Amino acid sequence: MNSIQTKSNKQSYVLLASSVIITLFLFYIDEGYYNFKWMLQLSNWFAFLIYIIPIFGFQLLALKLIGKMFSSQTVTILSIIIGAIIGLILVIYLLTK
Repeated sequence: MNSIQTKSNKQSYVLLASSVIITLFLFYIDEGYYNFKWMLQLSNWFAFLIYIIPIFGFQLLALKLIGKMFSSQTVTILSIIIGAIIGLILVIYLLTK
């Protein structure tokens, strides 16, 4: 039982790290400034969370839906890709509406 929980926890940490890295990259290239000066303002951290939460949520959802179809490593990679794409589409859609 512990090995299953540990594997799931490791996958969750990987998904969280990937969602943070994806969002950091998007904020880095935002508006062509190519820097991290946005971190100096508290309001930008709220925007950061607006991106992180849906991306991570959809990555977890993808992990749960396809978790038993492939090997552990393949599921994690597919969850990162599918969750990031769906999460970004949702955020962009909601912010432009």
